[in-house]
Amino acid sequence: MSICIEHNNFENTLGSIQNNVSQNASVCKNPLGLKITSFSKWNVFKQTKIWNSRIRQRRDLSVLNERLLADIGYTAEQARQEFTKPFWK
Repeated sequence: MSICIEHNNFENTLGSIQNNVSQNASVCKNPLGLKITSFSKWNVFKQTKIWNSRIRQRRDLSVLNERLLADIGYTAEQARQEFTKPFWK
């Protein structure tokens, strides 16, 4: 008899937890429909370093003249396409 009571209490508790989770999930819906992924602090730091590096490299690329671009194997058009990209790409 005590097993059935404990089991019923477990189902009631589980049901209330699921209701709370579904209510919170509806409150936290993503309005833009973007995929939300949890990142560790290390991953966020690493990604920020990559983005900053891209910004710096593309800024440097944007000021090179055609002779210097030819030295690194770029045409002016290729360089323009690269430095006009957003930092996250």
